[in-house]
Amino acid sequence: MNFSIRFYVCNVYAEDLIMTEENKQNKQRAQEKIKLIELYRQFNGRFPTIENVWCALLQPALVAMLIFCRECQSTNFIRKVGTRKGKCQRCGLWQSLTAGGYLSNTRRPRAWLFSLNLVAEKQFFSTELVHEVVGVSQSSAAHIFKTVGFAVGTKLDEDTEQVQSSVFKEVFCHRSRETPKDKHPAEEEKYFERSENESQADANVSLPSEGAAQDEVEALKSLFATLSESEQKIARLLSSTPVHADILTRDSGLSVPLTASSLTFLELAGVAARLAGDRYVLAETTVEKNAKLRNGAADANMNSELSQSQAEVLPLFLAFCRRIFSGLSRKWLHYYLAMFSCYLDEHKWDYAAISTACFEAGYIGGRRLLNYVSPRFVRLPIQASSI
Repeated sequence: MNFSIRFYVCNVYAEDLIMTEENKQNKQRAQEKIKLIELYRQFNGRFPTIENVWCALLQPALVAMLIFCRECQSTNFIRKVGTRKGKCQRCGLWQSLTAGGYLSNTRRPRAWLFSLNLVAEKQFFSTELVHEVVGVSQSSAAHIFKTVGFAVGTKLDEDTEQVQSSVFKEVFCHRSRETPKDKHPAEEEKYFERSENESQADANVSLPSEGAAQDEVEALKSLFATLSESEQKIARLLSSTPVHADILTRDSGLSVPLTASSLTFLELAGVAARLAGDRYVLAETTVEKNAKLRNGAADANMNSELSQSQAEVLPLFLAFCRRIFSGLSRKWLHYYLAMFSCYLDEHKWDYAAISTACFEAGYIGGRRLLNYVSPRFVRLPIQASSI
């Protein structure tokens, strides 16, 4: 009898704990929703019309001269009120100012501007709440924030230190398309390391000798000598910095069809590489790729111990992920680190900086995001003065 009473009391106590935890979570979610509703109300007060929205979205790129006329390469436009269309002041051509950029074909500019402002103001909410308050689908909200994180992530070279992704394993609790079937999300790291090691082993087997590398350089020189005059003009304009095809046309003095055909041949010959937004860079030679493979092999043997600055920032990042996102997935680790960098440095990552980074990243489509996987070595921000 006493045992039955004790068992009943324990069950009641456990149920009370569960209900208390659920009530606590519901109360916290309700508070966050109220806060987001108030932020959205204030935002709509600042940007009441669609003209205000488009002006705020496009102004940073126009000031930084990141939008070019596709006909004459001018950066001076007169924008049509309430739209994304602009008229080039030099040639008079009307065109979309978002074509080829991260806002290309977007139907919800207000949602994009609100999301950019949330990140700039260090206000982070779940995509479910953004869906409920702003009115966009949860997948669209996730796409917006991932696009912003992807763009900011390309600028994480400064004020960051390289660490292995395995140090974040304790917060890998969200599944992704990379998570092995019937496995915990943390197992994704093990499978990723295994596939990386196998790829590295295959690469190391095929590394050429120094003599072979020298022969390859000579082969590349011979290849360049076989290029036509127009192809050589284009090749000399290429570098590691992406450049738009229209700019290549302008600087080379060639016609648009001749530039296009030259770029196509250079791609096939392995001299040029095409990026998103019709931009081109000088392709890596096999020599450079092999050098990177050697450096990668050396990095794989790096000591996994964290530096003092990394050890100080890591708990802050883990707490940030638990509080805002309730954990993370390994696939999107680079995205979470980018959001954390915005959270840390409020002076560097203001609205103008975030918007400019998005424009410089070009068009980031859903397929590109879907296929993205965070690398083995990622960049951890080390400035924690604002927390």
